[in-house]
Amino acid sequence: MTEIRLFPKGTSSSSDVPTSVLHHMCANRARECWSLWNQGYPIAFVGDHIPVENQKITLGESAHSQSLDDYIIDLVDFYEHRWSPGGSKFWSPGTISATELAIFLIDLLRLEKRGINGKFDVSIKRRKTSFDDSRNYIANQLVLVPNLSDIRERGLVQMTDVLALAKLAARLHLPSKWASWSRCRSIESILSKIEGIEFRKDKETEGDGRLLLDIENNPHPIWLESDRNCYRLYADPHGLIQFVKQKTSNTVVEIPVEITPYCDREPWLESILGWENKDVRWLQGEETNIIRNITGTLCAELRHAQDSCFSYSMENYDKKGGIAIIRLQSRKGNRNAEDLWEEGIRDRDMTVAVNMSEDVFQWDEGDLWDMIGVSEKDPFLLTIRSRSSKPPAEKGYVKHASIPHRALMQRKGKLIDAGVKTEIVRKLSHPFSWPNFRNDEKWRLSCRGYIQALQGPPGTGKTWTATQIVKDLLARNPCSRILVCSKEHLALDHLSDRLEAELRDTTHEVVRINRSSGGEEVNQNDEISPKAVSDRLLTELQKLSPDDSQDCLRDIMYEHGNLSTRVELISTLTASVICTTTLDRSIEELQSMGEAFDFAIIEEAGKAYPSELIGPLSISMNTILIGDHLQLPPFEIREIGESISDSVSEGYRSYSEKKNRGSRERSLVELSVPFWDLEEFDHDDAVEEISEWLQPFQQIWNSYQMRRDSLRLQWRMFGKLSDTIGEIFYNGPFESKKNDRIKSDKLPGIFGRLSNRMLVINTPHCSKGGTKESISSNSYSNSTEAKFASKILTEMLNSDCDAVAITPYKGQVKEIQKSLPKKYRDRVRTVDGFQGKEADFIVLSLVRNNIRTGSSRRWGFFRDPRRINVALSRAREGLAVVTSVQHIDETDWTEEEGHLSLFIDAVRERGKVVDYKETG
Repeated sequence: MTEIRLFPKGTSSSSDVPTSVLHHMCANRARECWSLWNQGYPIAFVGDHIPVENQKITLGESAHSQSLDDYIIDLVDFYEHRWSPGGSKFWSPGTISATELAIFLIDLLRLEKRGINGKFDVSIKRRKTSFDDSRNYIANQLVLVPNLSDIRERGLVQMTDVLALAKLAARLHLPSKWASWSRCRSIESILSKIEGIEFRKDKETEGDGRLLLDIENNPHPIWLESDRNCYRLYADPHGLIQFVKQKTSNTVVEIPVEITPYCDREPWLESILGWENKDVRWLQGEETNIIRNITGTLCAELRHAQDSCFSYSMENYDKKGGIAIIRLQSRKGNRNAEDLWEEGIRDRDMTVAVNMSEDVFQWDEGDLWDMIGVSEKDPFLLTIRSRSSKPPAEKGYVKHASIPHRALMQRKGKLIDAGVKTEIVRKLSHPFSWPNFRNDEKWRLSCRGYIQALQGPPGTGKTWTATQIVKDLLARNPCSRILVCSKEHLALDHLSDRLEAELRDTTHEVVRINRSSGGEEVNQNDEISPKAVSDRLLTELQKLSPDDSQDCLRDIMYEHGNLSTRVELISTLTASVICTTTLDRSIEELQSMGEAFDFAIIEEAGKAYPSELIGPLSISMNTILIGDHLQLPPFEIREIGESISDSVSEGYRSYSEKKNRGSRERSLVELSVPFWDLEEFDHDDAVEEISEWLQPFQQIWNSYQMRRDSLRLQWRMFGKLSDTIGEIFYNGPFESKKNDRIKSDKLPGIFGRLSNRMLVINTPHCSKGGTKESISSNSYSNSTEAKFASKILTEMLNSDCDAVAITPYKGQVKEIQKSLPKKYRDRVRTVDGFQGKEADFIVLSLVRNNIRTGSSRRWGFFRDPRRINVALSRAREGLAVVTSVQHIDETDWTEEEGHLSLFIDAVRERGKVVDYKETG
């Protein structure tokens, strides 16, 4: 491991720039280098940076670098972690081949094109590319190593002198030709002078040729001129290069090559794949599988979205009123017009698109209609009203026309496509850890690793812990930049407000970005808005400016009286802590800009798909995922999981079709097996592995023990409930830290009358004259439970208590609301909708009461332990569960179920089970 210090022993700063500013400049250099490494450029891996006695940057590999100022003949091998054979080797001039030099010079041109700043040295590492058992290519690779002398000596950062680096690399290749290299005025001219660059076209062709590379466009297309023919090169993930006759573009870099069938090393393969933004099929399978699995989850999400498109046939059309009645047919035959209607109500948008495209996202403004009703007698008939004079076709397709949802799915695709190409995502399966946190006793978590999973059971202080981690990180390194994310706005608002309060008296700014709320309620905290942060920045700048320049500064900062968008961007890029949702448009922008953060902290990770995590994860040197895989999983995971098999089957079917090259479905198979071994492809194994990554938090928690930790201090639930939840779901009770705000002799309502905080109100089973559950609008309700739950809730709310009724079913929400005064109807929620929330008193109605056999038919989705965990763990002061105890006791639970029975046993021991007629 190598440390690069701002002030090496015996040196000091010769500039007038304050040391704190120099430290921030070094931190920016470290993040910029890490970002370039993350994007696949030949840069040394930066593992850490920290301002100790003097700022240091820690590299993940160990090397002596080749300095521009001090030419050293011998270099220590610059091994990556996983290829290291455990020893060092000294390198002499000529070690770097002509081909390896040419590849490095091309990468320098790419870096120059994108823009690179600062001073660098040059070093060597080993690079191994493996495609199958017979093709393992080991080559040397020149890499850039950050040099901080420009910051130390001048306090300035200038554009990198890439030509000087190119000459140094050429001198390392052949020192004897230094006189020739030194006269070159461009990297292109150096490339034209290199002799002995080898390239293999096939087993027969040999002779002189030219490689022609388009640097202007990205991906960078590449051609080979040979035998008066010009071939476009296409590399594939299995280590083959295809040649198609095609003319070059106008702007190219020319590299003279010797075409030989005897080239025993193929350093071009991985480079061309990188320049074309394609994936490598590694022999180890780890990086390939990560790409395949994450891409597979996106395929399933997109396929599930497409399944929401209905075909229709016209039943009736009133031209005068512009009203049509259409009969719907879903793709899988499992949905009807009522489902489409309910989704519109859920999303508060009753707009549908009607056209001839079966693509759920293919529609424009002229295709829009409004849903106005569903037939009471026939749930497949939908009535719609046109927004234009265009009549519908007799047959076609209808789908929700949600602009936010379409934009969201498109953003997920972009984030995944870009994210799987980053080094940090590709190495998700590599258990390497932080260089400096390995033995840091002050680190409050037990886990180590560049990605960590922190399990936060209900009420264990996830938000408080996240806030303290941010404070710890900024105390350790005031130059850090931290990205704080959550899947939903509500949780993020709570966390960002806590961060602002904790950091208010420090120099660290917190900014809350919201570019795409999609109609979700967002708390507008003016203190942490980009405008407020920018205004404070402007005020500080004005203090540093002479009086006569302040007016000029304000003119630059403002446009037509409003703060310039440029200043808002500056405030976003300079804040210590940036808070945004995981799928906000700003994440996509930061990813495309190549921004880098020292840490990302992502809340609600347990109920997020890879597409909802990969944005922050792909731009952060370290990531902490905070969630709980024992609570609710990602939304509609069962339905999306069922789409994985269809996606893999589609990829297998279309593997040999040229028109499907580049499709996500094909890549699932292409990254699993080469075409010539297609018969060996195991469909079920691929589906199983991809399915595991539908829940990335759970996968990381289960797979990497060194990367996980769990919170065990309980701050929410009263003692008896805390012990019960801990024992049933978390292998032991929590350490309770909660002090009951309401004393036991002061409990209100039913809790006071029964003198207990943990109650089960037993209703009769339907076999003994009790009320059987009923079905309405694809949901369940139970009138007896609803009336009793509303009675308890009304009494509690009339006493000014903080009380909420929750239930697994939307139908029961409506049933309970019927018996409530209007002013209390917003105090009834579904269990799924109440995850992450809490109340002093919870009334839980379980609804189910039937004579079916088997847990699946008796309880449906509520037999899932994760959903039961959420339902039982919301109460701070008291919990009353309304259900039929007989229905629970007589259920034939499977081995993974039975948590409700364990809860009833716990209530019998610690609380009270009472008949609903005896409650008073």
